[in-house]
Amino acid sequence: MELGIVGTGSMGSMLTRAWCASETVPRVHVCNRTREKAERLAAMYPSLVHVHEDAADVTSVADWIFLCVKPQDARDLLPIIAERMPSNGLVVATNSSIALAELESSLPCAAVKLIPSVTQEVRTGALLIMTGTRVTDEQEARLYTLLSPLGQPLRIPEEQLRVYSDMSSCGPAFLADWLLMFAAAAARRGVPEEVARHLLEHMVQGVGKLSASGCTLSDIVQRVAVPGGVTSEGLKVLHQRQVDTFDALLAATERRQREHQQHAPNG
Repeated sequence: MELGIVGTGSMGSMLTRAWCASETVPRVHVCNRTREKAERLAAMYPSLVHVHEDAADVTSVADWIFLCVKPQDARDLLPIIAERMPSNGLVVATNSSIALAELESSLPCAAVKLIPSVTQEVRTGALLIMTGTRVTDEQEARLYTLLSPLGQPLRIPEEQLRVYSDMSSCGPAFLADWLLMFAAAAARRGVPEEVARHLLEHMVQGVGKLSASGCTLSDIVQRVAVPGGVTSEGLKVLHQRQVDTFDALLAATERRQREHQQHAPNG
């Protein structure tokens, strides 16, 4: 199977690097509006990455296309891809703002929405999958096989994409930013900020390893927070001050998602 990636920005580059590093694909055909970005990937993996001029060229040689561009760019490219895509092909869009129904109405083949995470760089984390009505059992099984070396494929309902994506795809940024605020607070109390960041980075790595070993998040809280201890006192503050934080966060991202979808062209 020949893979094509249209768009080698943050998401397309990440998928390309992850597949090449996993050594599970024979080659990846890529193109990008700025060719230099695609050429940099080819320089990293000269035997695996083949750079093409545009989406039309990639579609002419690839069986499956991963469309990793902004919503409006994707809508502009769909007619070009549709002209060359066989009915037994597959187009996978990595943008949450384009509905499966819109993809299927523009394409002669099966369509999938895929929301990866930056954590696929280290081949872990969830990859959220939503399948269109034309996707066959064989295609879905092959997709899971293709994605499994990069993390954990998880099929979700499209109508709940926003909240799932906030946890798995946006979540690394939310968590990292929260830790940066923690480091800044420590710096205000005399700890060098670079030392605080170093401590927190290693702490979160340890939490990840504990989780991978079978420790749940609740287990970690219970093991650290001795009743009446200093951790328990700190947790009281978090619960008192941040009880509505994540509800507000989910409401804000859902609102912005609706705004993006309202700007989609009619028909």
